[in-house]
This record gives sequence, C-alpha cells and structure tokens, in this order.
Amino acid sequence: MNFIISQRFIGFTKRSISKMNAQLHSVSNGPCSIKTLKGTQFFQYNEVTSTQDCAKKIVSYTSGLQEIDSKEIPLDDVFAVIASLQNAGRGSRGRNWTGVTGNLFMTIAMKLNTIPCPLTLIPLRVGTLVSPHIRSQIAPGGPNTYLKWPNDILIGNEKVSGTLIEIENDWVFIGIGCNVEHAPMMPIDGPDAGRPATCIALHKNKTIQIPSITNNEKDPDSNSNSNQSNALILATAIASDLRSWASGGKNSDLAENIVSNFTYEMNNNSYQKLRSGDYMNKNVLPIRVNIDGTLQVRLENTDEETTLIADYLW
Repeated sequence: MNFIISQRFIGFTKRSISKMNAQLHSVSNGPCSIKTLKGTQFFQYNEVTSTQDCAKKIVSYTSGLQEIDSKEIPLDDVFAVIASLQNAGRGSRGRNWTGVTGNLFMTIAMKLNTIPCPLTLIPLRVGTLVSPHIRSQIAPGGPNTYLKWPNDILIGNEKVSGTLIEIENDWVFIGIGCNVEHAPMMPIDGPDAGRPATCIALHKNKTIQIPSITNNEKDPDSNSNSNQSNALILATAIASDLRSWASGGKNSDLAENIVSNFTYEMNNNSYQKLRSGDYMNKNVLPIRVNIDGTLQVRLENTDEETTLIADYLW
C-alpha cells in the first residue's frame, strides 16, 4: 500500500472536463460521459486500458486545478468509473484480467477517510457486498456461490468475479470485474494461469428480472435489452451498496462482523492450491479467517498450520 500526502481541489468545470478528456486519452478510447445513477456519480467510457487507471487519472487531474467554471461539477467522495471494454485490465499481482464486451469492468473510488473498516478487511467486505447481486441471479437448483479468500467470487468451482484494491494518496480504488455475459478462456499455465471461469449468463434464472435503473436515471446511450445494459445495471446496484457502506462513517463496520460475514460465505470444505509464497503449489484447507483478515490454513496430510497474509489460492 502506497500512501502519499497531497493537496487536492475537488471539482470539475466545463473547461476542465474537456481538458480532463484530453488527459485521459492515453487510458481511454472516446469521450467521458458523466451521470448520476442511483445516487452514485459515474464516469462512463466505451473502452479503456483499465478502469483503475482512469479513476487515478481523474483524481490526479483535480490536484491544483486553477480555472473554475461557474457551472462546476463536483467530484464526489465516492464515484465510479465503468467501461464497456478494457483492453489492459489487471488482476492480483499484475496478472491480466481478460476483457470481453458485455462483462463488468468498474472501479469504485473512495476517499480514504470514508472507509468504515480496517484497510486489510476491505477485500473481504467488498466480496460480501458484491456476492448477493450475483447469487440473486442464479437459477433455482443451480450451483452455489462462494467467496474465495481474499478477493474472488465463485459459482460452483469456477471464478465469476474478482476484486483489486489499490491505495494511492488519500484514495482507495476498488476495481471490480465480473463475467456477466461471457466466460473467458483462462490459460492453464504461465504467469496468467488461473482457475476456470464462468459467467452469470450460463447460470441465470430466466424467470427473474434484474432491477432496472429508474426511468429518470436510465442511461440514454444504452439499450435496456442489451448485454451492456445488464452489466451497467449490476454496476449501478453494486456501486449503490458500496456508497451506502461508506456513508456509515469511520469505524462503523466492525472487524468481527466482516470476518463473520465472509466466513459464512466461504467454502472451507475443500482443499485449494497455493499459487504463491513458501508453500507454493501445496494443497491447503482453509481453517478460519483471522480478525485482521489473514487466513489460517492447514497443509494437506499434516497437522501443520500456517497463516496466509499476501499469498493467493487457485
């Protein structure tokens, strides 16, 4: 985690939005559309390198802004960046996150002082906030959804969503990727190898309707029946929950509650393979999530236990 103190003017003007789009050209393809959806400020792009990069550009450009237009658009303490496609998305430890149009690519940016829990527990809480939106769309009799420590959501044994948390200056950037319409093929070896992927569409309950954006907030550039609209509706619901979470105030979300909520949704009945650390490629069984967000595991065929801090599981 990288903390750098800086002074920041929070605000956009008509002129500064135009200049900001020029600044963002290196990380985006096409102009930025700014709107409020279910109370959350959204910056919407057609294509970006990654929504994390865009969010950081937005924040850094507001530092030391000199010219103020009379019709200022303030930057909220919690805002979202969403794109129809990202062509250089990244996951944990710099691995590539494969982007396919119709899936969800979003970053929620939050001022550091709005985070209501210890920083090490952010990935766990985000998982518990995102997973109900995925679970609610699974058809009856379909596979269960699980949280996989520290930052993934599974449908059955396949990955559907992941989270990347980055902290810079006094902002927290919560990158959320979710396979809504398509399940990309994952390499089975190499630096980007990962768990097989699935998508919501493969398991979707066809009899339920995803709650739509209200008419006065509906995205005018999106067809309500399009695949991208499904991703936008999901993004809007998730962003709304995260914004509500942040509004609770400092220390309002107790560590005990986060650990309990995450543990309830975690699959701790099967061995998983470590993909990093001293026990890389060893099978381990999750035992419990510790109060600081670390994971206690037991090595296969032994009584030996170890604590995972910055390691990752397949």
